[in-house]
Amino acid sequence: MKFIPKHYLLSDPSFWDPIFIEWNYTDTILLTAYDLLRNDALIYFLHSNSMTLKELMRENGFPKQTKIFADSGIFMLEWFKLTKSKTFKQDFSNVNLPIEEIIEGYKLIDPDYLVAPDEIILPNEKEEVVKEKTEKIKEGILKTLDEFPKLKIVGVIQGTKKETMDEIYDFEKSNGITIFARGGLIPIKRKNNLYCNVLTYSRQLTTKNTLHAFGIVGLDQIKCYGRCAQIDSFDSTIVRALTAELYWIDSKLMKRRFNDQIINECNCDYCEELTELKLDRYEYASRKIMINLYLHNIKNIWKYCDNLKKFDVIC
Repeated sequence: MKFIPKHYLLSDPSFWDPIFIEWNYTDTILLTAYDLLRNDALIYFLHSNSMTLKELMRENGFPKQTKIFADSGIFMLEWFKLTKSKTFKQDFSNVNLPIEEIIEGYKLIDPDYLVAPDEIILPNEKEEVVKEKTEKIKEGILKTLDEFPKLKIVGVIQGTKKETMDEIYDFEKSNGITIFARGGLIPIKRKNNLYCNVLTYSRQLTTKNTLHAFGIVGLDQIKCYGRCAQIDSFDSTIVRALTAELYWIDSKLMKRRFNDQIINECNCDYCEELTELKLDRYEYASRKIMINLYLHNIKNIWKYCDNLKKFDVIC
């Protein structure tokens, strides 16, 4: 299974530093149209110089062999709505990004693969709402096909009922889509039977095709996706979140609180660098500590996923 981490160069200036821009930790990264479209200065620069973001990245040292996977990025707000509703008072349900703007963002990025704009179909939604969202998903596919080669486009399977998943998958496949993704998983994460049934059926539909997954919010999901659901790839922001809380991820994909002793269990370049740095529990961790901890976590998740053995059962 392939791990595709989000790269933050569109939202964090430090990710233009050589250690991040000369990326050699995974073979693919995630960028989002949502992040780019909020960056007026970068958009102005790209237009003024008649460049794509990929060209600018390459000029600054980003490896040619590392692929760029682009998503709309708008559904990260589903995570906020699910887990942060008590601390964030903004109504995220009113935030949207029109298909035309997502496509414009994709054109500026020039990714190797891109996700066709879709809609999250929630459980127990009324039939007319499901139909309306299904038609919008089809519209997103057709508009994306008008602008990009079909071999670059990732079609998203949504819904929790077989007839909905069948309709969307069949439409995407009939239009030449060969790479698929499973979306809308965060809202059903805590509904175990439904969650596993949706994953199982989505995998059955796409047996002969690549299936990507969105919605990783915990390390336990990675094991489920790779071993049991047999997902081919997934993207995630989990590494930055865990690193920010000073978690160190071991070779078995268990998170542990970072300290000066734990790094002796690993001989990677980043942990060797960390042995020379001091972390006082009462002080703010230095940027150098955070960078090395982040890269250690990236590499350990990548290695774990790369070595996963698949089983024939679902969790």
